[in-house]
Amino acid sequence: MEGWKIIKSIKLYSYFKKSIRVDIEQFTLEFDPLFFAAVLIMYICGYLAEYFLIFFCIMIHEFVHSIVAIFAGRHVYGIRVMPVGLGVSIEETLTGRFENVFIYSSGPFINLFLFLLIKFTGANSEVLINIMVVNAYLAIFNIMPVLPLDGGKVLLVILSGKIGTFAAYRYIRRLSFLFGILFITVGTVQFIYNRFNFSLFLIGIYLIFYVFTKKTEAALMNMKDIIYRRSRLIKKGIYPARDLVVIKWIKLGEILKHMDFDRFHMLYVLDDNLKIIGIVTEQQIMDGIMNYDSSITFDELIKLNMFAR
Repeated sequence: MEGWKIIKSIKLYSYFKKSIRVDIEQFTLEFDPLFFAAVLIMYICGYLAEYFLIFFCIMIHEFVHSIVAIFAGRHVYGIRVMPVGLGVSIEETLTGRFENVFIYSSGPFINLFLFLLIKFTGANSEVLINIMVVNAYLAIFNIMPVLPLDGGKVLLVILSGKIGTFAAYRYIRRLSFLFGILFITVGTVQFIYNRFNFSLFLIGIYLIFYVFTKKTEAALMNMKDIIYRRSRLIKKGIYPARDLVVIKWIKLGEILKHMDFDRFHMLYVLDDNLKIIGIVTEQQIMDGIMNYDSSITFDELIKLNMFAR
């Protein structure tokens, strides 16, 4: 029961992103509910054909992501169909930051390649010209530094190595929110004046929706960094460390966002008189979260460890 409670508490964010799932062995096809709303709105506004043309180009974009990931030795777990396109779930590795950047960059690269290929071959078909224009926009759109776009993922990988996953995720979330407001504003103005590119409004809504339903993921990603760090420490034998001080009534889950990337943490636990009552390592914190709950305090963790002995 305790294990189930932990998993349930860690993944509360999934309540806000319920979707239609089709599981095929180890592969999952997932449909975001907002996708169907986007199709309906595009049909009502008369942009359904253009919408699916864009979707076709995005399919090529994501197919290249998958191929590059497979060649890099990664496993592709599934595909998520979203209002702004498709998202591929790809296996992450312990030491694959350069590979991640290469995988995320491959999508915009193929869009740019298709744009240049059609442009310089002199194709005059209306469909090909539309595909050329769509790929140009996709290349520009996907390199924007917002999540869940490729540019945001690349920026997250780069910043995570410098300032830690939690801080990087928080910075990019704020940037994504600003871009969402910008898209909503521009999309609304364009729709009022000439009914052109209403999709910008939908993209803005989705970006803001993404920001407000992904708050818990930063803490989860920081937990993953801690787990990976344990493997790196055992492999190297020597590792840089950082000291933190916490009051005994602080909960274990609250400390995750204060941990740096690529530092092993030692925490000095103080009582209300600021006297040391115990020293806890980040591994003991992870064990406490997994064996008990993220809501227990450091005081409770120390007492539980003493009792266990």
